[in-house]
Amino acid sequence: GYDRWVALPPEDRWVQLVRAWVAMTRLPALVGMRDERDKALTALSAEIDRTSAPHDRRRVLALLTETPPGHAVTDDTVVEVLVWRSPRRGGRLREQLPRWTLNEAATLGLTGRGGLSTAARLLLAGEDREAARALRDLLPAPLDHVLVQPDLTVVAPGPLERPLARDLALVADVESTGGATVYRVTESTVRRALDAGRSASDLHELFRSRSRT
Repeated sequence: GYDRWVALPPEDRWVQLVRAWVAMTRLPALVGMRDERDKALTALSAEIDRTSAPHDRRRVLALLTETPPGHAVTDDTVVEVLVWRSPRRGGRLREQLPRWTLNEAATLGLTGRGGLSTAARLLLAGEDREAARALRDLLPAPLDHVLVQPDLTVVAPGPLERPLARDLALVADVESTGGATVYRVTESTVRRALDAGRSASDLHELFRSRSRT
């Protein structure tokens, strides 16, 4: 399943990821906390599985969809409104659950600065294809080239086409990420590529044909 997912375009991967998160019965924010025996909870601990988690997420997301496009809300406001609407729901985690959901939504890119993105609104309305299209229009086109520098670093000035990204990951290690990704070629990374079946001429051809420098 992962092999099929990672081969999809970024916008389709995002749709599947968000769909899985909305329906997930686990609460990631509980990972690292301690149970009654002072044992750390892990991602696979039974204690972080809550059947009410999807409903709690949808309550927060539904509230966000009520805000007009271009408007934002604060975490405190979301908590206050949900507590007012359902004063007996949530138990001891009543105030934490909405904050966790908002933090995760921001991490997944559904929100930005407290407001829902256009793609998120379409996705929550059940328009997956339109949501993917809206996100795709905002993403930079994958690049077919890199910039090799004299210090044996390779700069990818944006997202790379999958074949190039795969080849580069084999012959170099990621040194830093951001708007551009910096890879470093070392003796061990070259050895790794050779052990994987690449020849010296293959590596020379990779940098000759794919580098703009």
